[in-house]
Amino acid sequence: MLDPEKQQALTLPLLMALLKRLENIEQKLEKKISYLSTEDAVNEFHKQHLSRIKKPRNYYHLIRLFQEDFKQKNIAEITAEEIEQFLLKHWGSAHVNTIAQKLIELKSFFNWCIKFLKKKGQPLFYNPCDLVEFKKMITKEPDFYPIETIRNFINVATTNRQRLTFMVLATSGMRISELTACRKADIDSQVVTIRNPKSNRYNSPSKREEYAVIPRAALKLIQTLHHEKPFNSRNVVVKAMEKLKKNKIIPYNMTPHSLRKWVATYWHRKGDDDMVRFILRHKSDKTSSDPLHHIYIANLTPQEVCQRIKMLEKELGFLRK
Repeated sequence: MLDPEKQQALTLPLLMALLKRLENIEQKLEKKISYLSTEDAVNEFHKQHLSRIKKPRNYYHLIRLFQEDFKQKNIAEITAEEIEQFLLKHWGSAHVNTIAQKLIELKSFFNWCIKFLKKKGQPLFYNPCDLVEFKKMITKEPDFYPIETIRNFINVATTNRQRLTFMVLATSGMRISELTACRKADIDSQVVTIRNPKSNRYNSPSKREEYAVIPRAALKLIQTLHHEKPFNSRNVVVKAMEKLKKNKIIPYNMTPHSLRKWVATYWHRKGDDDMVRFILRHKSDKTSSDPLHHIYIANLTPQEVCQRIKMLEKELGFLRK
């Protein structure tokens, strides 16, 4: 039989732990601490919010891993240290920008949980992601690629289809996803109809079409191709550009999206803001102080753009000067 003093020494820590647990339960019952299980939070997030965000595929993988690592835990009691360990566990070997992006997505999830509990009348809790810090590395891009760089980029194409793809990327302002989804039936003379534009894809009451204009030289190349989709796929474009970067034909940081920014900058330097609006087709113009411009609708028709694009065609060598 144990000595009473030893028995007391053994039972005292157990009693203290039990008392602490009872205090936690009491606080939750008195609504001093919010309670939302990870499983309930994920289920509600999927039903109420995930269908409305711009890139749901990014969240599916993140939220699935989060649910596995924090199952049966109270969302309000997850600490910043646990969040940091979670990110390093799954993305520790990734680029710091990837980790920072996952932190932003996770912070959005916690903000949604806070609002969800607030609607139920439960007390708020601090977002643990606010205390975690992974700074993004800023890669400086050149202010503007010289016109010779863009001309060389187009001229090194090895096939008509590749040349067509490079040419349209560098002049129309189309996103690579919009370009690769384009069919011959969507092209009427120089005007391309974009059926499912990114700027109107999410949170939109009605789907609408947008338009882009391609050079006249591109039409001749389209006529020589027998593909229903005349442009290269995204993977083919990216691989071709990577090869050109290794051969130092184009800058190391040039991407399909940077070509979209380049052509918008080209028209901005020419002082033609209407062309910039037509090229970008943004849902809103955050740089404008005029509320009327927040719709970001260009004042030009596609036919008027066909006339103005001749200037860029001449500089790129598509037309005789």
